[in-house]
Amino acid sequence: MNIEKTYIIPDVHGRDFWHDIESVSQYERIIFLGDFVDPYREEGFTYNDAIRELKRVIEFARTHLNVTILLGNHDGGYFF
Repeated sequence: MNIEKTYIIPDVHGRDFWHDIESVSQYERIIFLGDFVDPYREEGFTYNDAIRELKRVIEFARTHLNVTILLGNHDGGYFF
């Protein structure tokens, strides 16, 4: 049985915790579940932090073909 290793990254909200992916190559798929641009202000993150992290996620996906980016329910108001 061949089991695909998937790394799921939920609720970025301007935070950079996802930078801790140890070895991208060990996963067949990396999925961002969205909620990028609605920052957690109570944790000290700003809209600029959220935009910066979203740009980093996009660049990460451009350089790693095994990355999927989904929009979350918090993103809809910003993108549409």
